[in-house]
Amino acid sequence: MISQFSKAPSLDGETELNAHIYLPHMVHFGTDFAGKLFYFHPAFVAPSGEMPVIFRGQSGEIVKTYENFIELLRATLARLKRQLQ
Repeated sequence: MISQFSKAPSLDGETELNAHIYLPHMVHFGTDFAGKLFYFHPAFVAPSGEMPVIFRGQSGEIVKTYENFIELLRATLARLKRQLQ
């Protein structure tokens, strides 16, 4: 299992194992305490200093990848506006 994390991480996998993401190295900032997480991926810092945001499902699947925190906020705002209509 540990060999899964010895490879270079990517943002292309459908699961954390496929993407070689080792959770203790991520910067977590959101959870529902049932397994879903939002975290920054510090291996892919953009020249602007922004890190991509990963939304992880309960079983380790990568539900959505956002280019940065601002993109996450914009997508969340758009979703909430659609729900209110």
